[in-house]
Amino acid sequence: MGDDDNEIVRSYEFASGVDIPTMLEAVGIESLDVDEHRIVILYRSAIFICTVTEGTVEAAHTVDIELWEPPRNNIGREPPELFEDFVTELPQSTDSSLRN
Repeated sequence: MGDDDNEIVRSYEFASGVDIPTMLEAVGIESLDVDEHRIVILYRSAIFICTVTEGTVEAAHTVDIELWEPPRNNIGREPPELFEDFVTELPQSTDSSLRN
């Protein structure tokens, strides 16, 4: 990413396997599959990369989510706040809980 001050990575565990593309689509968040363990997520003009550390993107149990590129335009949210906004939306779109 270039600016280490903005680099934010969090690890999360789902209570049960989660289909990440379906979960994101359910709340209108755009994504792009990279491979069976990684997916790029576009959220409020920021770019996140989600790496599945246990399972696959279609049945994820644990993930690392990184704010890869903060928004280029000022949306009034600092990168840590934007990251937390994004993560807050995820459990709302699935029956599984997200544990940090």
